[in-house]
Amino acid sequence: MEISKVTKNNEEGERVETIEEILAKLEKVKYIQGILSLQTQFVARDDDILLTSCPKSGSLWLKSLIFSIVKRNNDNNGPLSFSTCNPHNLVRALELSLPDEAKPRIMSAHSPYPSLPPSIMSSNCKIIYICRNPLDLFVSHWHFIHKLFGDINTEPTHLEECFDVFCKGVHPFGPFWDHI
Repeated sequence: MEISKVTKNNEEGERVETIEEILAKLEKVKYIQGILSLQTQFVARDDDILLTSCPKSGSLWLKSLIFSIVKRNNDNNGPLSFSTCNPHNLVRALELSLPDEAKPRIMSAHSPYPSLPPSIMSSNCKIIYICRNPLDLFVSHWHFIHKLFGDINTEPTHLEECFDVFCKGVHPFGPFWDHI
């Protein structure tokens, strides 16, 4: 067993966070900082294409399709192609990095519509949204989290408990219904 996955208790018997849990929180802070700087720094253009979704809704498929459609007549994509890059690297998350200057810029976001930068709402950029059945989304997200973090807790998180929390709107990217 890796040392970083050992669950420890402090002197009072309270559970101490593992390194993975601390890193997950830091990633969330990085994401939130990206959203905040995006609000003030990002300037949308009328030819921008923004792909939006709640996480685990099919954004990888959507990125692949839109990138292929937009770049289909461009024989000179250089190193940017599906044979050499993951679609997440071809269509970058707006919250994590500002887009390049290509025309049109293709970007993605998991932020709910009200959290998008004001310049997007005041521009004529295209917003393409993909939605998934919330039950399918929940199950996919639950499996993703368990695969990602494994057994960092002493007790496994039960599907039913997580579903109750999901239905109450607790989700890393906000309540599902805020995305629609």
